[in-house]
Amino acid sequence: MKKIAIYVMTAAMVLTTAGCQKISDLVTGKTTTEQGLVDDRGKKLTVDEQKAKVEETANILMADLDKSVWEAEYEKVMNTVAILDQKEVDATVIQEKLNAIVDLWTSVTGENPNEVTKTLAKISDFKGHFTENAAGGFDYTEADDLQITVKAGENTVTITYTATDSDIVYTLTEKENGSYLKAYVPKKVLSTLILGNEQLAALEVNLDPKDVNGDGVWEEDTDKVNIGYALTVGSYTMKIEQAEYATENAKASVKLFKGKDLVIGMNAKAVIKMEEVTVEDEAGSYTEPKVTPVSAEVTLDLAGKMQFMATVPDFAKLEEASNNVGSALESKNEEAIAAAAAEFEKLLGVGVYYDGKNTLQATVGFEPFKEGENWDVLPVLRFADGTTYTMEDFTKDQKFADIANNVMNWFQEMMDYLGIKTEPDA
Repeated sequence: MKKIAIYVMTAAMVLTTAGCQKISDLVTGKTTTEQGLVDDRGKKLTVDEQKAKVEETANILMADLDKSVWEAEYEKVMNTVAILDQKEVDATVIQEKLNAIVDLWTSVTGENPNEVTKTLAKISDFKGHFTENAAGGFDYTEADDLQITVKAGENTVTITYTATDSDIVYTLTEKENGSYLKAYVPKKVLSTLILGNEQLAALEVNLDPKDVNGDGVWEEDTDKVNIGYALTVGSYTMKIEQAEYATENAKASVKLFKGKDLVIGMNAKAVIKMEEVTVEDEAGSYTEPKVTPVSAEVTLDLAGKMQFMATVPDFAKLEEASNNVGSALESKNEEAIAAAAAEFEKLLGVGVYYDGKNTLQATVGFEPFKEGENWDVLPVLRFADGTTYTMEDFTKDQKFADIANNVMNWFQEMMDYLGIKTEPDA
């Protein structure tokens, strides 16, 4: 368990940029200077001070990721969904209203309906409040959003839905005779799950489509869409922003909040190569898209207390260097292993920062270690005073061992609870 925990911590660090003297705050997306965060004038923390920072951060994470809290909130959502799943209500009124909206989208040219059928869908047209009545059906009232409310014992369960359309149209199907099915691309969609007066969950999706050539039609292969999600369950919110597609410069921002407090945040940007490749199998040959990473930069923020930054300038060279490390380890030649580890380290820069300040406190390197007859290449922490620690040495203190085990136990509890197996069946 101890070694696994060490590697998990190391993996988190390896997802992080060395050499950067400014980091982006993951809550606002602004640089430290723009936020007014102070530079600590290059003050370097001692190794003991950095251990204290690690412990402080780990304790915050453990409190914010308390299994008993998220499990109770998750159970409330799932129990409410189960209520909806078991409800038997006459939905005729809902179906009639929605069918009437869909009918307005379609026009037919000519006497023969098969000649030219034009359908232009607009999901923001789905509106109205439907409330379960004593007769086992729904009452309808006009409104600017869509709401469906059903009884749940002495309480009610309400699902809400609101859509805002952009001016861009997406062609779903188009026939030679002029018939087509098109739809407005949504700009924003918001849905919520409410029990009584308590909002249990909410999902907000921001698409923000970009019509590159300005023809009013969104082309899947050429136009851009910056997708943003915000999923809230109880007191926890997961935000995914700036996920940019249809471009070779992809970027994404992922953040987990408890209330307004950041728990974990990550900003990543990468240069990728997109191409069509030919694949041959028993059924013949066909083409499929292939995405190859070229380079990347990642910033990881833990509770606003610790920031890790990493850069991979060349994925191809890094992969080659990784393979060379493996070959050197098989040779058991100390000089070859040391050379391979040094080359790998040159291609992966990792730095450690604290409290959103722009002073580089430590870097992560890779060095060979021998245990018995076997060699391994392990990550090491290098501090400003010149001292070097392996991750295992740095976490030898019992407090740190407990924290590492607690983090691993939390992951295991979560996977067990969700029914995710960590080992294959015998």
